[in-house]
Amino acid sequence: MPLDLNVTWNFLVKAARSKQLVTYGSIAQANNIPWQNARRPLNTLLWQINDQSIDIKNAMLGTLVVNRNQEISDFARASIIRHATERGLLTIGGQGAEKAFILEQREKCFAIGWSER
Repeated sequence: MPLDLNVTWNFLVKAARSKQLVTYGSIAQANNIPWQNARRPLNTLLWQINDQSIDIKNAMLGTLVVNRNQEISDFARASIIRHATERGLLTIGGQGAEKAFILEQREKCFAIGWSER
Protein backbone atom coordinates (compact mmCIF):
# COMPACT_ATOMS: atom_id res chain seq x y z
CA MET A 1 0.00 0.00 0.00
CA PRO A 2 1.54 3.35 -1.02
CA LEU A 3 1.56 6.59 0.91
CA ASP A 4 -1.67 8.51 0.50
CA LEU A 5 -1.48 12.22 -0.26
CA ASN A 6 -4.75 13.05 1.51
CA VAL A 7 -3.97 10.97 4.61
CA THR A 8 -0.58 12.64 4.89
CA TRP A 9 -2.01 16.12 4.22
CA ASN A 10 -4.64 15.67 6.93
CA PHE A 11 -2.02 14.35 9.35
CA LEU A 12 0.15 17.43 8.77
CA VAL A 13 -2.85 19.77 9.04
CA LYS A 14 -3.70 18.26 12.45
CA ALA A 15 -0.07 18.72 13.51
CA ALA A 16 -0.15 22.37 12.39
CA ARG A 17 -3.37 23.00 14.29
CA SER A 18 -1.81 21.44 17.39
CA LYS A 19 1.43 23.37 16.84
CA GLN A 20 3.40 20.13 16.79
CA LEU A 21 6.19 18.67 14.72
CA VAL A 22 5.81 15.12 13.39
CA THR A 23 8.31 12.41 12.51
CA TYR A 24 8.69 10.51 9.28
CA GLY A 25 7.79 7.36 11.21
CA SER A 26 4.54 8.86 12.46
CA ILE A 27 3.57 9.70 8.87
CA ALA A 28 4.22 6.09 7.86
CA GLN A 29 2.13 4.95 10.82
CA ALA A 30 -0.72 7.32 9.88
CA ASN A 31 -0.67 5.70 6.43
CA ASN A 32 -0.64 2.20 7.96
CA ILE A 33 2.55 1.18 6.21
CA PRO A 34 5.94 0.12 7.56
CA TRP A 35 8.57 2.82 7.78
CA GLN A 36 10.83 0.86 5.43
CA ASN A 37 8.18 1.07 2.71
CA ALA A 38 7.54 4.78 3.28
CA ARG A 39 11.09 6.05 3.51
CA ARG A 40 11.90 6.67 -0.16
CA PRO A 41 8.43 7.69 -1.46
CA LEU A 42 8.00 10.13 1.42
CA ASN A 43 10.48 12.60 -0.09
CA THR A 44 8.42 12.89 -3.28
CA LEU A 45 5.16 13.08 -1.33
CA LEU A 46 6.44 15.88 0.91
CA TRP A 47 7.55 17.80 -2.18
CA GLN A 48 3.99 17.51 -3.55
CA ILE A 49 2.50 18.58 -0.23
CA ASN A 50 4.84 21.56 0.01
CA ASP A 51 3.98 22.52 -3.55
CA GLN A 52 0.25 22.40 -2.85
CA SER A 53 0.49 24.12 0.52
CA ILE A 54 2.50 26.95 -1.08
CA ASP A 55 -0.26 27.33 -3.69
CA ILE A 56 -2.99 27.41 -1.07
CA LYS A 57 -1.47 29.28 1.88
CA ASN A 58 2.04 30.33 0.85
CA ALA A 59 3.54 28.13 3.58
CA MET A 60 5.29 24.76 3.53
CA LEU A 61 3.59 22.05 5.62
CA GLY A 62 6.57 19.77 5.05
CA THR A 63 8.67 21.92 7.38
CA LEU A 64 6.78 20.28 10.26
CA VAL A 65 8.40 16.92 9.52
CA VAL A 66 11.49 15.95 11.51
CA ASN A 67 13.53 12.84 12.18
CA ARG A 68 13.26 10.86 15.40
CA ASN A 69 15.77 13.24 17.02
CA GLN A 70 13.33 16.11 16.31
CA GLU A 71 15.68 17.63 13.73
CA ILE A 72 15.51 18.31 10.01
CA SER A 73 18.21 16.33 8.26
CA ASP A 74 20.67 18.06 5.94
CA PHE A 75 19.02 16.31 2.98
CA ALA A 76 15.52 17.48 4.01
CA ARG A 77 16.74 21.02 4.68
CA ALA A 78 18.39 21.17 1.26
CA SER A 79 15.20 19.91 -0.39
CA ILE A 80 13.04 22.47 1.42
CA ILE A 81 15.41 25.31 0.55
CA ARG A 82 15.66 24.24 -3.10
CA HIS A 83 11.87 24.08 -3.33
CA ALA A 84 11.42 27.44 -1.61
CA THR A 85 13.97 29.02 -3.92
CA GLU A 86 12.32 27.56 -7.02
CA ARG A 87 8.94 28.87 -5.87
CA GLY A 88 10.30 32.33 -5.03
CA LEU A 89 9.75 32.12 -1.27
CA LEU A 90 13.45 32.41 -0.44
CA THR A 91 15.88 34.65 -2.24
CA ILE A 92 18.88 34.78 0.09
CA GLY A 93 21.12 31.87 1.01
CA GLY A 94 23.37 30.75 3.79
CA GLN A 95 22.81 28.32 6.62
CA GLY A 96 21.54 30.99 9.02
CA ALA A 97 18.99 32.23 6.50
CA GLU A 98 17.90 28.67 5.74
CA LYS A 99 17.30 27.79 9.39
CA ALA A 100 15.44 31.06 9.95
CA PHE A 101 13.31 30.38 6.87
CA ILE A 102 12.31 26.93 8.13
CA LEU A 103 11.41 28.27 11.56
CA GLU A 104 9.40 31.06 9.90
CA GLN A 105 7.56 28.51 7.75
CA ARG A 106 6.69 26.43 10.81
CA GLU A 107 5.30 29.48 12.58
CA LYS A 108 3.24 30.31 9.49
CA CYS A 109 1.91 26.74 9.41
CA PHE A 110 0.96 26.97 13.08
CA ALA A 111 -0.88 30.26 12.55
CA ILE A 112 -2.84 29.33 9.42
CA GLY A 113 -6.37 27.91 9.44
CA TRP A 114 -5.78 24.80 7.31
CA SER A 115 -8.54 22.66 5.81
CA GLU A 116 -8.51 18.90 5.79
CA ARG A 117 -9.27 16.95 2.63
